Amino acid sequence: MAPPPSGDAVRWRPFARGALVLVLLGVAGAPVGWFVSDHFEARNEFCVACHLDRDRRLHERKALEFEAREPVSLAALHAAESPGFRCIDCHAGASFVNKLRVKTVAARDAARWLIGAFDEPTGMAHPLWNEDCVQCHARYDSQRDDDFHAHEVHNVRDFAYSCVACHRAHPAARPELRFLDRQVVLPVCRNCHEEF
Repeated sequence: MAPPPSGDAVRWRPFARGALVLVLLGVAGAPVGWFVSDHFEARNEFCVACHLDRDRRLHERKALEFEAREPVSLAALHAAESPGFRCIDCHAGASFVNKLRVKTVAARDAARWLIGAFDEPTGMAHPLWNEDCVQCHARYDSQRDDDFHAHEVHNVRDFAYSCVACHRAHPAARPELRFLDRQVVLPVCRNCHEEF
């Protein structure tokens, strides 16, 4: 016959049961949260619904630029050229691993927002992956022979650098430069081309 449990073991039993219940709720709730967030993220209004303070909404400036029909950013150009284009079309993650990364960052940001420790980001801490871009742009169809991606070594899928190293979607930029910023692009070019 086993000896009766010590006082310490008896005191820890409710804690262990509570921890087990929390783990089981987390395991069961994660898939539900995944699908529920997919439903809400399908609407651009959800992406800017949070208030950073009483008068300022999350991503408010980005949303106004995105909706501008004289496009002022690459994101706005995508929205203008493709009716129904949504934030999540770029920001969902193209593969399961990428989706998991996106959901983890979103959950962390939501928790920080709930405790009042979140502010408008100044950049993407976790930028888009090339796979996000090649969902629609598997190859770049060049308009001219001297287009950057007209050179096979520069074509999207096999290029050594990430798409977002040059193509920043949200900063307002000049349409005549196809929304590319020389100060961003030239350092990438210099990795291979001394003449730049």
